[in-house]
Amino acid sequence: MARMTNAQKITGEMEEEALEFFRTVLGQLPDPRRAQGMRYPLPTVVVTALMAMVCGADDAQAMEQWSESNEQWLSEFLDMPHGAPSQDVYLAVFGALDPEAFQAVFRAWAQVLSLRLQASGQGQHLAIDGKTSRRSFDTTSGAKALHTVSAWLSEAGLVVGQIKTEEKSNEIRAIPELLRLLDLRGTTVTIDAMGCQTSIAQTIVDGGGDYLFRTAGPG
Repeated sequence: MARMTNAQKITGEMEEEALEFFRTVLGQLPDPRRAQGMRYPLPTVVVTALMAMVCGADDAQAMEQWSESNEQWLSEFLDMPHGAPSQDVYLAVFGALDPEAFQAVFRAWAQVLSLRLQASGQGQHLAIDGKTSRRSFDTTSGAKALHTVSAWLSEAGLVVGQIKTEEKSNEIRAIPELLRLLDLRGTTVTIDAMGCQTSIAQTIVDGGGDYLFRTAGPG
């Protein structure tokens, strides 16, 4: 049997650390479901959903298909007594979860990831951007399309923070609020022309980060 390289050993240790972190923080996430008839532990549903999303799943049906395709591997570290969760399970769980509690868990996980990147000596690029979700409007009720401001950690390929705004014009107020939720030490924050504001630059500097803003071009 070939001996493990130092890189492989380090990778294995990081994977174990990540799994242990998931077990700890997800144990603190309130489960909104009744205990009677519960077939899937909350950590199993949340972890498989997050992993499926990282792999490109963008709805509950895609999460179910991904989970089924990787069921054997997932069952090695997740409690799956009834096989892979179905799309109905994903919809029911995420429809009932407390959004603020889940966001706090996600931010804690992102913080651990950020610290690991810092410890490895890698620079950190945090890209701030606003996006309007297609088909999120409802003409019947008059609800406007959902607009969010997100923080993308480039080295990890992961959104580490997100805030909803009513309109794109509200990004200027939402960006500082989002930045104050994040650990900016050792990061370079990039924002497009809309975020080129003195108050936003000061928020980044106060948080221990650097910034690179794109100004509007001529015309």
